Amino acid sequence: MGSTAEFEGKTVVVTGAGGGLGSAIVELMAERGARIVGCDQSAEALVSPHIASRHVFNLLDRAS
Repeated sequence: MGSTAEFEGKTVVVTGAGGGLGSAIVELMAERGARIVGCDQSAEALVSPHIASRHVFNLLDRAS
């Protein structure tokens, strides 16, 4: 298992941050000291208090 400060001072972008796997990744990276930029298709999905910056868009839609 890694150090709790393994990602200290680093920023991690998580797409699908509001979903099951994305939420788990957000939690894990936050525990390890990362600043989280969360992206998802709906603002309501980005509820984790660990997300420092929230961005709502559809990754597959170039216009968004």
